[in-house]
Amino acid sequence: MEKSVYIIKPEATIFRAEIIRMMEDAKLKIEDKKDLVLPEQALRVLYPDLSSDLWNATCLCFLAPVQIGLVSGENAVRILFQLAGKKTAPSECGSKTIRFMFGRKGPFVIGDIKYYANAIHRPKNKTEAKKDIEIFQGL
Repeated sequence: MEKSVYIIKPEATIFRAEIIRMMEDAKLKIEDKKDLVLPEQALRVLYPDLSSDLWNATCLCFLAPVQIGLVSGENAVRILFQLAGKKTAPSECGSKTIRFMFGRKGPFVIGDIKYYANAIHRPKNKTEAKKDIEIFQGL
């Protein structure tokens, strides 16, 4: 059994039930979940390489509570990545993905940067999943 982490972002918390149902329908088991405001130190680990402007936009968008959860299943990292959507921009994700269905189609433009309210964070690979699991366990 493989494990991964999801974060339902503030803009999508009203769709928690539908998003969880999509994960369960994809044969992912929700092992544990927490509703909280992510501390800045967790955001810094999740998003280490952001420009200053994008970092500031990210912090603003994460001021409200999120749901962070641990899922398990056969190929959980790959399944969650595909289900959430492979691209940052929701409009570039497949029509049956979480990002396309629940994310904001256009970006927020803040100064010279574009910020996508894309509904969900998910690791791209097993290395990121391991890091995200450590964040989850430390909350």
